[in-house]
Amino acid sequence: MAETELIVHRQGPWRNKQDPEMAMLGWIDWFNNRHLLGLIENIPPAEVEKNLHGQRDALDMIVSDEVKGLR
Repeated sequence: MAETELIVHRQGPWRNKQDPEMAMLGWIDWFNNRHLLGLIENIPPAEVEKNLHGQRDALDMIVSDEVKGLR
């Protein structure tokens, strides 16, 4: 949807095919790293993903320790 909005609403002037692609990459970067989403406690999606991976790693360590204790 964002790509269509960039093209339709022409944030350009687009000088070549790479201009809208770079604009799209800029939008993706903004959305993932700086855009605050209310549904996830007003933090950027990239931070949510980082926290999720950290929680998984911690759980993996706990499970690994428990399995070692059962042996």
